[in-house]
Amino acid sequence: MKPLIGSRVAAPALVLAVTAALVPYVHAQDAPSVRAGTVEIGGFAGLSDGLDHFRIMGGGNVSYGVTKWLLPYGEFSYFPAIARSLDVNSGPVEQNIRYDVPLYDLHAGVHLRVPIKESKVVPYGVLGVGIIKSSFNGNAIFTFTQNGVPTTQQKAFQDQHTDGAINFGGGLRYYVNEKFGFRLEAKVYRPFSGLYDNFVGKIEAGIFYQIH
Repeated sequence: MKPLIGSRVAAPALVLAVTAALVPYVHAQDAPSVRAGTVEIGGFAGLSDGLDHFRIMGGGNVSYGVTKWLLPYGEFSYFPAIARSLDVNSGPVEQNIRYDVPLYDLHAGVHLRVPIKESKVVPYGVLGVGIIKSSFNGNAIFTFTQNGVPTTQQKAFQDQHTDGAINFGGGLRYYVNEKFGFRLEAKVYRPFSGLYDNFVGKIEAGIFYQIH
């Protein structure tokens, strides 16, 4: 069985290039302190690409500042209604199965923060590892083709997958004050196996609350 999927990551790369170019020009005299011992709680929403086409996604994360530049984190993301298409050939009968399935991403990693003197904007890199899980239990659309004649019907179908994945990327934090800020991030996923064993990109924007 092989899904019909794409693999496009140009959008995250473009966002990183543009934001990196703007960093040296964004400064503020009253920049908040960036230090160790802080807990950061955040939520985000964005777009993913490479699963089937651009899709809305969202989630949340929590991180802890071991040092002012090293922040281990845990993150959960939800990708709703990803279109999946499977082709199964059995002798003279060609079979296609189509359905929509949500994906769940749970992973941990590190943010490598790069503080800039007298700036509220702080760039960072990100590296993480975890799992991508999908679960479908419902009616799928089956198309049977025999001797060139297609027949379509709905049938009960189950499909569950849990695959490991690594992800990497980078982004920018903007500190409004000592507690609140905004985050823009672009990241690429590389599943180790399974149906989505290609590169998947996502762009997300969110807010965070910092506890000292």
